[in-house]
Amino acid sequence: MQNKTVLICFLWSLLGFGQSTVVVDHLRKFEFNISPQSFEALTPFEKRMVSWQLDFLRQFETQNLEFTAVYKETDTDFSKFLFYLNQGDYLFYTFDDKNIEARESYSKALELALSIDDSQMICEALKRILNQSRHFYLLTGQAVKPYLDLFEAHAYDALEQIHLQYYKQIFGFQYLVSNLDRWNKAIEADLLDFAEHSPYHFYNGRIFYLLAAYYHVKNNNEKAIVFGSRALDEYRKIPEGYASTPTKVSVIGLTRHLYYNGDFVEAERLLSEFDTPAKNKLERAYKHYRYYYQSLIDSINGDYKNGFANLMIAKDIEDVKERHNKTNLLKDLEAKYENKLKQKENDELKVDIAQEKKEKRLMALIGAIIFVLGSTLAYFVVNNISKKKKLSEQQVQIETQRVENLLREQELVSIDAMIEGQEKERQRVANELHDDLGSLMATVKLYFGNIKAEGDPALFKAKELLDQAYTKIRGIAHAKNSGVIGSQGLVPAVEKLAQMISGTNALEIEVNAFGMEERMENSLELTVFRIIQELLANMIKHAEADKSSIHLTQHDDMLNIIIEDNGKGFDIHKVSNTNDGMGLHSIEKRVEFLDGSFTVDSIIGQGTSIIIDIPV
Repeated sequence: MQNKTVLICFLWSLLGFGQSTVVVDHLRKFEFNISPQSFEALTPFEKRMVSWQLDFLRQFETQNLEFTAVYKETDTDFSKFLFYLNQGDYLFYTFDDKNIEARESYSKALELALSIDDSQMICEALKRILNQSRHFYLLTGQAVKPYLDLFEAHAYDALEQIHLQYYKQIFGFQYLVSNLDRWNKAIEADLLDFAEHSPYHFYNGRIFYLLAAYYHVKNNNEKAIVFGSRALDEYRKIPEGYASTPTKVSVIGLTRHLYYNGDFVEAERLLSEFDTPAKNKLERAYKHYRYYYQSLIDSINGDYKNGFANLMIAKDIEDVKERHNKTNLLKDLEAKYENKLKQKENDELKVDIAQEKKEKRLMALIGAIIFVLGSTLAYFVVNNISKKKKLSEQQVQIETQRVENLLREQELVSIDAMIEGQEKERQRVANELHDDLGSLMATVKLYFGNIKAEGDPALFKAKELLDQAYTKIRGIAHAKNSGVIGSQGLVPAVEKLAQMISGTNALEIEVNAFGMEERMENSLELTVFRIIQELLANMIKHAEADKSSIHLTQHDDMLNIIIEDNGKGFDIHKVSNTNDGMGLHSIEKRVEFLDGSFTVDSIIGQGTSIIIDIPV
């Protein structure tokens, strides 16, 4: 408590002009032990936000650290920025199903920082977004490019440059999918040089952990153990609670390297360090690895019973089959455990068999061999016929699918041509109404206005009807000319669609647009709008979500669209092989027709992210 007060007093004493600069600088460096100085420059709400962040870093145990703050519109930009960062941290580290809400809070912090062009605040918000993406989103690293480019434009000192290099390396390499050819050796040298001389234990540990993961994928486990041990040593030097999660992650990583290097005794000893209560969501997510690697070590030691039991615990914590392809281990442990029981029964049975039955056993063995050989031959004959039949059926299905795909592609081209024709026809009719008939009506109205007989009621009625006709023609011309997107463009149309859907209170949709100030070609805007409209319709029909976000980013000559929801998610491989995936397939074909790319990232129980990149 005294150390926290010391830090707050120090920060407050320096926060007159540029208060955010001092606060951000000390928080990003995890500097806690600072000499006290008194000051009163911070507002009460800013003091409250700084205090919450310090408690969060010291404990890192979000279950006991609630976040119930509400800012006022009259509060400072810096206090609102801290509010959004704290809210995002609380949601991200506490709840399994609040990743979208956490991303929205971080995005609002980034928007606010961009609006006042504060590089320090921009970098802090970007680091939160990139860290979340590293854990739960965008495993291919493609859609984070706009964030990395923004980071590169605002990295204001050497420490932020190291952050940028770290995220470039990890999103390029992505050790979960092992892109070894995208590993940058120059960045590796820069990161290693920093970690060798830096006083920042947290950042050093992250760098050593990343290097260990890289060399593990390269099958150089000796080097992976060296870097993994150095990462763990760096985290152990940190006395505050924020070191808890990376320490446990490093324990699991080093255990993995030791196991694959054959050092099972040290790996098992190290695993025991994981047996402390989980402080937050990430520690709960990693807990299944502790039992998974214990089951591997039990299996190596011949203790298949405990190995199977530990694997079942890991399976209860995390879906082992979907995320880490460990189902084969489950089957292997089951088989080994059953075989050991059967072997024991066979040994006991052999003891009871008398010596005089050898000849009968020999005859039975010969008969069994003849039977097995005959059965095997018959099996292969039948199996060969069955395979040929199955192959023929598959070829028919493939040909049928190919024809259906061609028909769907032709239908998409026809639909796009029809939409473009409708837009041109609307323009033509609007021009004719406005230029031809509109000018004619205006001329007739002018003539009526010059007639001198003012008292004729019929003349007065004719002028009234003429005014009504002129007004209706102008209205039809403007309506026909507007089309679906109208004169306002893509972003207002999407925002209006989101507002209309959110008004039902069944699904709340947030729209965020970056770099969309300039209009695109009308037919492209219309097609993109139809794609977003169809994706939202699929979301309403299937996702069972209550929150969604739409991100529209135009960067250079590329339009990036990210649509996320917190729904039930789905198995991408299963859906792509059934008729349930026809809607997504149709949208994908439409995107390919625009020379774009279409990526779906979905995890059952954690929602869906759809990423679209279209050249403009």
